[in-house]
Amino acid sequence: MNIGEVVNNKYEIEREISRGGFGIIFKGVDQFGKRIAIKTIDPTLLGEAKYIDMFQNEALNIARLNHQNIVQVYDIQKSENGQICIVMEYVDGMDLLTLAKVCRSSNKKLPKSLIAHIIAEVCSGLDFAHNRQDSDTQQPLSLVHQDVSLSNIMTTKTGEVKIIDFGLVNLKKNRPQKAAEVTIQGNIRYISPEQIKSKNALDRRSDIFSLGVVLFELLTGKRLVDSNRKQTIVETVLTGGYDTRRLVNDEIPLRLQNICQRALEHKPENRYQTANQMYRELMHYLILADPAADFTANLSSFIDELNVQDSAVFQNADEPFEVSPENAPLNDSPDDQIETPDNDVNMNGRTTSDFYNSQDAHGTNDVSADSSIDEAANRNGYTTFQTTSGETFSPDINDKAVAQASDFYSFVEDSEDAQKTIIDVVRLSARTHKKAIFISTLVMMISFLGFTTIDTFAHITPYGLSIYDYLFPPAIKIDSMPSGANVYLDNKLLPDTTPLSLDKVTPGVHKLTLTLPQYESIVKSINVPGGGRLHLTGEAMKKVGEPYVLSFKDQYDFSSEPSGASIKINGVNTNQKTPATVFWDVDSEPTEVTFAFAGMPNLSALSIHSAEGKEYISDKRVWDVKKPIPGKAHYLISGTFHRKVTLESIPAKADIYCDGSDRPVGLTGLNGNLMLKMGKHSITLKKKGYLSTTFAVDIGKDTQSVIRKDLLRKVQIFARDISNNDKKDLNAKIVSVKFNRKTVDRNRETPTTLKLRPYTHTAKLSKEGYKDVLVKIKPNQTSATVKMEPLYYKLTVSTVDAITSTPISQVQVFFASAQSAAEPKALGLTSQDGSLSDKLDPGAYQVWISKAGYEKRRKTIKLLPGIENKLTFRLTGLR
Repeated sequence: MNIGEVVNNKYEIEREISRGGFGIIFKGVDQFGKRIAIKTIDPTLLGEAKYIDMFQNEALNIARLNHQNIVQVYDIQKSENGQICIVMEYVDGMDLLTLAKVCRSSNKKLPKSLIAHIIAEVCSGLDFAHNRQDSDTQQPLSLVHQDVSLSNIMTTKTGEVKIIDFGLVNLKKNRPQKAAEVTIQGNIRYISPEQIKSKNALDRRSDIFSLGVVLFELLTGKRLVDSNRKQTIVETVLTGGYDTRRLVNDEIPLRLQNICQRALEHKPENRYQTANQMYRELMHYLILADPAADFTANLSSFIDELNVQDSAVFQNADEPFEVSPENAPLNDSPDDQIETPDNDVNMNGRTTSDFYNSQDAHGTNDVSADSSIDEAANRNGYTTFQTTSGETFSPDINDKAVAQASDFYSFVEDSEDAQKTIIDVVRLSARTHKKAIFISTLVMMISFLGFTTIDTFAHITPYGLSIYDYLFPPAIKIDSMPSGANVYLDNKLLPDTTPLSLDKVTPGVHKLTLTLPQYESIVKSINVPGGGRLHLTGEAMKKVGEPYVLSFKDQYDFSSEPSGASIKINGVNTNQKTPATVFWDVDSEPTEVTFAFAGMPNLSALSIHSAEGKEYISDKRVWDVKKPIPGKAHYLISGTFHRKVTLESIPAKADIYCDGSDRPVGLTGLNGNLMLKMGKHSITLKKKGYLSTTFAVDIGKDTQSVIRKDLLRKVQIFARDISNNDKKDLNAKIVSVKFNRKTVDRNRETPTTLKLRPYTHTAKLSKEGYKDVLVKIKPNQTSATVKMEPLYYKLTVSTVDAITSTPISQVQVFFASAQSAAEPKALGLTSQDGSLSDKLDPGAYQVWISKAGYEKRRKTIKLLPGIENKLTFRLTGLR
């Protein structure tokens, strides 16, 4: 392919990124302008033409893996010349191998929390792939990566973690091999023991072991097997001789030590049985280490701080892992040196190779092409071994430790040659002595029978295993969660439902199907190899009599308002955000669902118990659960984030109306708690005797949990003269109305109506001729009549004839204070009606009258407010 070429009118080649043993990787764009990576595969790597179609089918299954932690395969194309093109997601970042080199050269350590986060993200992607089913047949795809390594895990500049080359390690598995070759899938540094044995089909636990090696290297900075000899690595992994005690370090948290050690257990049944189990423990560690951390953002910041401009500058960086001098790379002969796999090319266009190893001069590592090595090894009676990355090697002839390792030879298929050697010996003896032949034959027959008997029970050879399988067919116990499932074996319905026991299962591969009406079917393969040890694909090997418990899955379609909420199931972060679809194993206990959204209270208290068909919802205001298909364990779960707001008022017991509702939704002081979803709301408070108040509440992460409002009341103010009994208002001026030393109203004239808050207020009234008055208006008072005291009292003096009672005018009136000896003062002369009125200060007075021809008279009076102060004098004439 050339720059500028358009593949099948869909994908344009922009530039070449890198070349490797598998082919060439280009950067390009699709017809919509989206950046893509195009990986071309040399058809000769796939062998016969029929394998090309097989590979395309397998690659299409890989393309269906749509997960945020797996690099997406968009398309598979075959050009006119038969070349395979894989169109993939373009990832802007670096793989962990490059990241480790950059950290070493920059003198920076990758924090343990970020290491745990990266491995947890990989677990999430692996678990998703391991559990996938064919969308057409609903059969399990049984996907196993088989090449989990530092080079196949990438981190983007935004802190995302991606698994690359999922399933592409099988490219070379169908190439013709020599009769004695054994294929080892994946990078030899990260292979699991079962990858070497190659007896049974690999399951998900092989990937977990390889991921454990990655975690070991990131935590310790060292290789799991500190050697550069292929034979040593294979033998150490195969026999479990690797040492994980190097994890014991004060700088490595104990929880991470335990997680790594369990992932590296030599026996698969002792490891994590699913990637999800390992994910849960890693997340538990991260929650305890830093519950509030955003590890994706932290990883992005850490990568940004490295300030990587071009990863090519790190191609020759020192190795970040310690290598002892005796294990330094060997250059003596190709047969002693570990060859690297084909170049792993990141989607960002940077080529990274396993820097522990070395490459040949041509940039590839296909040692199997060197027929002289293979022939030399076979001539010496040793089997050659081949990795899918192109590694072919044979055990060192002089390495006695390897030659004596029975486990190592458990996959060396040379028993046929040994049988021919025995027959040749018999033939040579036949030429010399017939009696010797007879005796030898008899001995051989007896030995054969004895060996066959021993072999039948000891399982030394496949021949003995086949006899044992014939005599004692293996048994299996099967249970399900929930139980009561129909069981089909090779599409034939068995009479019993789960739990059940199968007394006889003939050797071979059988299809096992479990069905329950409300769930999707569970389909597994039962492998019954020689030896009678049953193996259920994707499940840990069980002890004799121990049942396989298979869990059906609930389908949850999650949504929330607002969207983007994190989803937790049984306290475990699923690493997905709403809207999302999650398949979860049915359990004997209810499945608890929690939504989390930044700045808002978590949505919790929702449990689904599909086995019993029950839903437990404590608050239906925030949760909505529907089943779109009756009778199916398929749930549409919607959560609406609310903030609890408590409304209080003074006075209390005001009716609460929300968003124009015609009925009150609460009562302040009693049940004023409202659950309001995010956004703006209109609240109205109403109480008899008070003014309605309406206000807006904007619900967000900063909204107060308690909102208090004062209700306003109408207060009428009147002013009356204290000396009069009439109801005439004085039209007094309200100088000010104060609350808590603050003036809230002023410059009004009585009578008037004020709008006051429900607290004690102080009003000041003023009127000319009257004393200023301060009056307190109490919290529940709705009217106030203020009595104003005049500054002067009115005194009226009347004079009449003592005999005729006719008014006498021109009578002089004098007054003086009753409490002093001051001289009397003239008040004035009475008028025609015999009266005189004037204003006097409050107090007691002596009043005199005088008129020519009449007797002088004197009286004492005390002026009082609110009454008529009047003196009447009856005058008697002089004789």
